[in-house]
Amino acid sequence: MAGRKCVIEPSLVIDAVIFYKESVIITNENNEKKVAVATDRVWSDISSKLDNRMSASAIHTFVYKGRNGIKERLGFLPLKTFPVSTNIIDENQLSNGSGT
Repeated sequence: MAGRKCVIEPSLVIDAVIFYKESVIITNENNEKKVAVATDRVWSDISSKLDNRMSASAIHTFVYKGRNGIKERLGFLPLKTFPVSTNIIDENQLSNGSGT
């Protein structure tokens, strides 16, 4: 079961949120980053920038839940990297079944 079709492309929402990045990210006294509360004016400003094609509360939810990698783009979470194996296996080892 799929949800509703997007009214606006996620990339446009991401661009608008990043434009307001300084207001979207709240840093407390311990230098911990948090998403601005749902009632903050920034969400209405972002909605206006998007010609009100997405509600302020929907934009907050989009960011809060980290949809489409928005939290990584805002610097909340590190970009996902995958370890690269440095263990190179010789083709001869694979063909004779030793593998090590």
